[in-house]
Amino acid sequence: WALLNRGNAATNWQAAVELFEHALALDERNVDALAGLSIAHSLLGINWVTDQPVQHLQIAEKAALKAVTLGSDDARAHYALGRVLIGLDRGEEAIGELDRALDLDPKMAPAHGTLGMCKRFLGRPEESEGHARKALQLSPRDPQAGTWYFQIGGAALQLGQFDKAVTWIRRSVEADRRGIALFFLASALAHQGAISEAKAAAADGLASHPDFKIRRMIEGAPSKKPHFLEQWETVLDGMRKAGLPE
Repeated sequence: WALLNRGNAATNWQAAVELFEHALALDERNVDALAGLSIAHSLLGINWVTDQPVQHLQIAEKAALKAVTLGSDDARAHYALGRVLIGLDRGEEAIGELDRALDLDPKMAPAHGTLGMCKRFLGRPEESEGHARKALQLSPRDPQAGTWYFQIGGAALQLGQFDKAVTWIRRSVEADRRGIALFFLASALAHQGAISEAKAAAADGLASHPDFKIRRMIEGAPSKKPHFLEQWETVLDGMRKAGLPE
């Protein structure tokens, strides 16, 4: 779990996978390890850092379903299933699982933050900020706080609110300079017309994620809903203006 909280980097997520697999080799009914394995694979599957996102999401779903079966009253298990359902473009079901996690643990800040992401991918970014702010209220110094800043900024970017997007995504980048938020910052800056700054942010992002390609974000779009895809094109257009590779 410490690796999952260390920063948004594929190396951390892959290392977490190996540790959770080791725990499950010792006890295949370990609900906490199943939930952690699912979350690590869902992060690898949804963050455009691999050419095999489907395989990661399939493993994540299998682990989360087993976790929920073994621990129906385990908040982390439902949270894990909610995360992977987002990646599978089953957002309404994901909301149900995340709400269940919060019924079991109302102070589970990551579940609130992930609801913000889910609403973005459902094409309802105007609903994201409230969830992210609730997560920050519950755990302002949380290792994932940068992710919640990003949900506010990412929602603003989808809505074409570029000044607000830059402000909040910068805060996310300050919290974790290795995350994919740099690519979204590049997009927002490009839409502002700050092309040199956008290219610098893109270069910083590629230093941590050298295999990043825009095509992964097209092929692995987290939702196929037409309204979302219109908003997603705004994000992609800014990335192209910032010079990110297709």
